[in-house]
Amino acid sequence: MKSLKSTLNDCIEDLKDYDFSKESFCGDTLTEKMNEYPFMLTLHGMDRYRLTVFINDQMREFYGLGENDQSHQNMFFYLKTFHPSKYHVLVQCYQFFNRNSLGFFEQDYLLKNSKGLYEQVYGVSKTLAWDDQGMPSYALSLTCPSRDYSLFSALQIFNLHNLSGRESECLPLLVKGLTNGQIASEMDVSERTVEKHISNILSHANVPNRNSFFQALHSAL
Repeated sequence: MKSLKSTLNDCIEDLKDYDFSKESFCGDTLTEKMNEYPFMLTLHGMDRYRLTVFINDQMREFYGLGENDQSHQNMFFYLKTFHPSKYHVLVQCYQFFNRNSLGFFEQDYLLKNSKGLYEQVYGVSKTLAWDDQGMPSYALSLTCPSRDYSLFSALQIFNLHNLSGRESECLPLLVKGLTNGQIASEMDVSERTVEKHISNILSHANVPNRNSFFQALHSAL
């Protein structure tokens, strides 16, 4: 999950100056800040009596929820969104942060999406802020559905956020390992057009060929 960790670190670096010491932080300002990223983010408060659960719009749309601030649900938020077979992950996460562990807590679990179906997701969490006793007060999680993980990684590793519309349409098909003929069929274009799109993608990625692209991608997963 190297790409997830690297991306989460970037988000934490941007959010670290936010004043989390306030007894009641400004939800609108925090929402705006967290929505700057096209990733699914969740802010977790560590107060066992009133857990802060704050999600950005990407995460809110995944769940199909109406509000970014889900703190009113307290622990029930996690119990309602996690598959029961993965409740042990919640315990492990609590223990990780209660020990003030360094680094990342990596997760592979099932979350209930907006359609009411449980979907496999990958996630990484890390402490974002500490209280006066030096214990974690807030942690940030970045979550990615497993179906999107390879595409997410390719976008982050190769910085492919400025592709044209058709190149962006071609990229997930390339990442899936489809042949040029299969991609052409999916996009309803000629194979020659697909070759041009892939050539442009590889140029943006600064790799010489498709083999090098996949070697770099899989070494980072």
